[in-house]
Amino acid sequence: MIYVNQDIVLIEGNYLLLDEPLWQDIHLLFDDTVFISAQIKELEKHLIERKMMGGTPYHQAKQFYQNSDGVNVKRVLEHSLPANIHLYYHDYLYQQK
Repeated sequence: MIYVNQDIVLIEGNYLLLDEPLWQDIHLLFDDTVFISAQIKELEKHLIERKMMGGTPYHQAKQFYQNSDGVNVKRVLEHSLPANIHLYYHDYLYQQK
């Protein structure tokens, strides 16, 4: 159980742990960091489904993934700094790595 007796500010974003210029030092402002990763194929499936839920046809959703979301997924998974906590998502479960 986690007890909190201070104000918490939760900041979420794909690039907050990115080890690239303009991003690589922002993590120093945080007391704790959490990184959630998953297999690329699982992320692809969920991101395409999300686009389709918004009314985008499958072929356009797939193309968007290949040209945008997929590029960002690979960039973040391959170039992020380590987090204090690393969770791995698979089959609707989160496990600590």
